Amino acid sequence: MLSFAVRHIGANAGIVITASHNPPEYNGYKAYWNDGGQLVPEIAHRVIDKVNDIKEFSSIKTMDENEALEKGLLNIIGKEIDDIYIEKVKSLSIRDDIDKDIKIVYTPLHGTG
Repeated sequence: MLSFAVRHIGANAGIVITASHNPPEYNGYKAYWNDGGQLVPEIAHRVIDKVNDIKEFSSIKTMDENEALEKGLLNIIGKEIDDIYIEKVKSLSIRDDIDKDIKIVYTPLHGTG
């Protein structure tokens, strides 16, 4: 979903907090670039270099969540993006009748789904 959202809203990047296929206590984050793909090694190394340049956490510029939202620097995606994504997927269907009477069971398996 984040890959779609990054491209749809024209974000410079996106971050998802996830434990991937592991239990939640192993949460970390995955970073996506403006093309919707996970960071490629060249860009990831530049990000890691910037993080490694930080000598003290107090030197990191911070901003209140509400201020970041007001300035358009933070966008927490929700149901509206889900709905747009679902409509986009439906528009790609080659047969309108293909989803009739279909039953699906789904589990994200700690984020891998």
